[in-house]
Amino acid sequence: MQFPDFEYGIYKDVLAACRKRVTALARGDSWDAVTAGARIDSADHPGLIVLHGPSPLLGGAPHFHAFALHMAIQDALAKGRLTQAVVDAVWAQSLEAPWSLVGLLAQTNLVWAYPEHRRQALLDACLRHWDALVAEGPRYSAGSNVGAPFWSLHSNLKMVLSNLGVATAALNAPLPPGGVPALLAHLP
Repeated sequence: MQFPDFEYGIYKDVLAACRKRVTALARGDSWDAVTAGARIDSADHPGLIVLHGPSPLLGGAPHFHAFALHMAIQDALAKGRLTQAVVDAVWAQSLEAPWSLVGLLAQTNLVWAYPEHRRQALLDACLRHWDALVAEGPRYSAGSNVGAPFWSLHSNLKMVLSNLGVATAALNAPLPPGGVPALLAHLP
């Protein structure tokens, strides 16, 4: 997966870089402008894809802090530094690329996915980008220093599926053959 280079590193540096991008959004820069720049292929770099943090378990090693940018944007909205219109535009554009979708899927960023009118779009984006999400293998972390497959962690995808009526037992079990579409096929 191709991540912006500013999302890779130790947490404090990644958060500082994300806050600079939030400042640029507040000045009126576009999502494309603030996320432009060098990309880092996760296949070529060590570290976990972090969905929840910061975590002292991750130490000073570099990781992909996928949650950080959307967390910083939401914080700026709560403090009145960004408008809801800007955040809504970021939401829509974040569904278009696997790296930014991962940020929305982080439980830390539940507030992005919680509104009912956003849930179908999030599910559709997950289905579109599913191959990229699972291709990372056991590299995701919710703060642990041990990676896990995406499906094994709690995420906003599981929140959406739960609200659609997928049973908790199914969400906590390994994915059936056919993956997420197979889970959806059994809904009334």
